[in-house]
Amino acid sequence: MKACFNAGKALCSILVLGCMWLAGCGEEAEDSVAVSDTVSGEAGAGGVQEGVSDKRENIRDIQSSQENIFSNSDGYTVGLQFYQGDVIQFRLVDKTQYTWKDGQIEAVSDYAADIYLDRADGNSELVAGDMPDVDFGAEWYLAQDGSFYCIKQEYENNTSSVIKRDAQGEVRYETQMDMRISDICQLADGNMIVLLDDGGGINSMLRLGELNQETGAVEELPQIQMYEMDESIGAGAEGLLVLNRRTGIREVNVKDGSQTDRMEFTGTSYKLGDGKSYGWIKDIRVSEDGSAEFLWAGSGQNTRERLGWKQIDKIPVVMRGFHFGNSWIKSAVAGFNRQSDTYVISLEEAEDDWDDFATQTSVQMASGGGPDLLYGEVLSDYIQGVLDKGGFEDLAPYMEGSGIKEEDYFPLAFSSWRRDEKIYGINVTVFTHCYSMDLSVLGGNGGEPDIETLVDALYGYEDRAMYMRFSEAGDILRLFLEGSENLWGMID
Repeated sequence: MKACFNAGKALCSILVLGCMWLAGCGEEAEDSVAVSDTVSGEAGAGGVQEGVSDKRENIRDIQSSQENIFSNSDGYTVGLQFYQGDVIQFRLVDKTQYTWKDGQIEAVSDYAADIYLDRADGNSELVAGDMPDVDFGAEWYLAQDGSFYCIKQEYENNTSSVIKRDAQGEVRYETQMDMRISDICQLADGNMIVLLDDGGGINSMLRLGELNQETGAVEELPQIQMYEMDESIGAGAEGLLVLNRRTGIREVNVKDGSQTDRMEFTGTSYKLGDGKSYGWIKDIRVSEDGSAEFLWAGSGQNTRERLGWKQIDKIPVVMRGFHFGNSWIKSAVAGFNRQSDTYVISLEEAEDDWDDFATQTSVQMASGGGPDLLYGEVLSDYIQGVLDKGGFEDLAPYMEGSGIKEEDYFPLAFSSWRRDEKIYGINVTVFTHCYSMDLSVLGGNGGEPDIETLVDALYGYEDRAMYMRFSEAGDILRLFLEGSENLWGMID
C-alpha cells in the first residue's frame, strides 16, 4: 500500500504580483514620490529599485497573433509545413473498422488508412490509399520536386525509418536510421536537412544531418553547433533556421556553421507557446521584414502563429533576471504591458555566467544604476547589503493604497526580502516535493495521519520507508522538521 504526502505547500501568488504591478503604475499611495512598478522572484527572490525614470522611449516588443487552420473533423494531421509560399497539411484517415470488446477497442477488419494532401484553398488530393500501416505518429513532408518523405518513429529503439515516394506515390526506398529524426526541412538550395535525436529525453544531444535524397543515407553536419533548448528547424532565405525555446530563431550557414540571429526572444515579453495548448511546432519561417511564423499541429485543430515587432511609446521599466524560463513570468509581464498605457516592462536576460551576472548587477545597484526590477534568486547573497543601503523601494505603501492585505496571503509570499513592516520583494514560485511512503511505517493503519503522528513514526522507523531509492525515512523527517517553526518542539 502507498500513501502520498506533500512535504511542502505550493504557492502561486499571481494575483499578488498582478495587483502590485497595478498598484505601482495606477493608484499611488499617499506621500509617494516616484511611481514604482513591482517585483517578482523565485523562491525568495525579487526586488524593486527606487526612482523609476519618467521618460518615455520608443522601444519594441514581440506581438503574437494566432489563426486556426485545417480543422480536422475527418482524420489526423501527420504533416504540416510551408510550401512555395502556402501552408499544406498531410492528413491520415483511418479506414479500419473497430468494435468495443472487453473494455478496449478491437479491430474487426484489416488495418487500412488513406493519406491526403490538403491545401489552404480547400483542395485535397489522395497521396497514398489503403495503406496497411495506420501510423498516427508518422511525419510526412513534401519536397520541392513533388516527392514525399515519410518518417516513422520506433521509440522503443530510439530509431527512425525514412520512406521516400515519388510524385506518383510509388515507394522509391525505405532506409533505417540508428537515431531518431525529430524534424525535417528542405533548404532553398534543395538540400534536405534532418534534426537527429539520440533519444535521451531531457538530456538528448540534438545533431543536424543532411539526407541524401537518392539513397536515404544521412551524413552528420558537425560544423553546426546545437544548443540546449534547440527544438525545431525550417528553411531560411539562404540557410537553415533553428528555433531555440529560450533565445529565439537563428539562421545557420550549413557550409561553415556560422550563425545569425533572426528573431531574439531574449529581452521581450514573448514566451514560446505562452502556456497555451497549441500542440507541436511542425515548421517555422522568417520573412524579409523580420517577422516570423510557426505552424503548430494540435489535437483536432492546427494553429498558425505570427510574430512581429511592435513599437511602444511608453516609460520603460527594466526587469533583469538570470533566465526567464518560467512561462508564467513572461505571461504576466505581457499582460501588464497590455494593460498599462504609461509603462512597459522590458526583460533584460543575463548570459550563462551566474557569478558575473550577480557581481555586475550588485556593483551597478550599489552605484545607483542597474535594473528597476530583479527576478530570480541569483542575487540572494548580495541583497542584504543592498537593503542596508536603502537600495530597494518599500512596497508596503503601494499594497495599502491598492487594498492588498498581507494577511490574505501565505506568509512565505513576503518573507524573504523584508525588514519588519517594510516589504521589498515577493516570492512567486516555490518548489514542492512529494514522497510516496509505505503505510507500514504507521503500523499498517489506513487513513491520513496528522503531521505529528507522521513525524513520530518516521523518527522511530529504522527500515527504508520510501519507495524512491534515494529517499530514506530520515529525508522526509528532515523536511518535516525544517518546515516547522520550532523544529517540532526541539527548540524553544
